[in-house]
Amino acid sequence: MSRRPVIIAVVVLAVAAALAATIFPVSHGGRAPRSKVIVLGTSGESLLAPAIRAFHQKNPSTTIEYHEMDGLSIYRKVADDLAKRRSGADFTLSTSMDLQVKLVNDGASSPHVSQNAAALPPWARWRNEAFGVTFEPIVMVFNTNVMHGRTIPRSRSELLEAIAADPAFWRGRIGTFDPRRSGTGYLMLSQDYRQSGDASALFRAFGESGVFLDEDSSAIFRRLDRGELAMSYNSLSSYARRRQAAGAPLEIVFPHEFTLAILRTAVIPRNAANPQGAHAFLEFLLSPEGQRALSRNTGFYGIREDAVTGGIGITESGIVRPVPLGPGLLVYLDQHKRRRLLENWDSLMERQSP
Repeated sequence: MSRRPVIIAVVVLAVAAALAATIFPVSHGGRAPRSKVIVLGTSGESLLAPAIRAFHQKNPSTTIEYHEMDGLSIYRKVADDLAKRRSGADFTLSTSMDLQVKLVNDGASSPHVSQNAAALPPWARWRNEAFGVTFEPIVMVFNTNVMHGRTIPRSRSELLEAIAADPAFWRGRIGTFDPRRSGTGYLMLSQDYRQSGDASALFRAFGESGVFLDEDSSAIFRRLDRGELAMSYNSLSSYARRRQAAGAPLEIVFPHEFTLAILRTAVIPRNAANPQGAHAFLEFLLSPEGQRALSRNTGFYGIREDAVTGGIGITESGIVRPVPLGPGLLVYLDQHKRRRLLENWDSLMERQSP
C-alpha cells in the first residue's frame, strides 16, 4: 500500500489553551474521508505522528483529528460531555493515569476486548477499559554544560545533599511540573509521597531554592536546554530522550532509590461519536506494529514485550517501578486528600530563602 500522509488538526477547545494547527498534508483522491476519529491527548502531536501515519496507511479512509490538552482538561471535557448527554471525543490518551482510571470508575468508558489487549502486562490494563500504550520512566535530567565540573546526583538523596552543600548554585536552577496546574504533575507528586517517606524534605529544598514550576514540560525543557536550569525533576523520559538525540547537552538519570514509570493511558469514552473508529485506532496502537510505530523516533518505550522497541526489560533492574492501572490511583483524587497534599506542597514552596 502506498504511503499516504495524514492531517492532524490541533483545535482550540474551550477548556484548553489555544494551539496553532499542525497539518500533515493528506490526499483522499478528491473524496472526503468516510470516517473521523477525534482524539484528545496530552502528547505533542509530533510525538504521535508516526503512529497516526502508520494507522492511516492501514485505514486510508479515516482521518485523525488531534486535540492536544492537559490531562485535567481531558477529564473535564469528557465528563462535561457525558453530563450534558452529547457526543464527544472518540478517544483519549493521557499521562494523567489517575484521571483516566477515574473516567472508567465513573462509568464513562467503553470496554475493548481483543488478543492484543490481553497481551499487555496485567498492570497495564484495567477492566478492559483503560490501557497503557507506552511506558514512560520518570527521570531527573541535567544540563551537562551547567553541571560541568560537578558531580551529577544519581538519586534523590544525593540531589538533596547537593542542594544543601551549595544552595547558591541551585537557586533558580531546578524545574519541575506544577501539580496545581498539571494533572500529570499532580500524579507524580502523589506517587512520590506513596513511594517515599521523605519526599517533603526534597520538596522543601526545592521551595527554598526558588524552583521553577510549569504545567508544560516543553517550557521546562526549553529553559534546561538554554542553561537557565541545571536540572529538571520528574521529567517524562520521552521528551528528554528526543532532546538528547537532537543534540541538547542533557544527561538522563534514573533515580537509584526507585524510578517510577507512568503509562500513557488510552480510554474510549462511552459517548464516542465514532466508536468503531476509536476501537480500530486503539487496536492498532496495542498491536506489535502500532507499538513499533509509537516508539519510532519519539522517545516512547513500547509496552509490549514482543514489540521490537519494548521498554519492559528495564524493569528487570528492580529500580524502575511501573505505576499500575487500577483503583489505587483514585486514593489521592479524594477531595480531602488532594486538598491536604496541595496545601502541604504550597507550604513547602513558600519557604523561599532571602
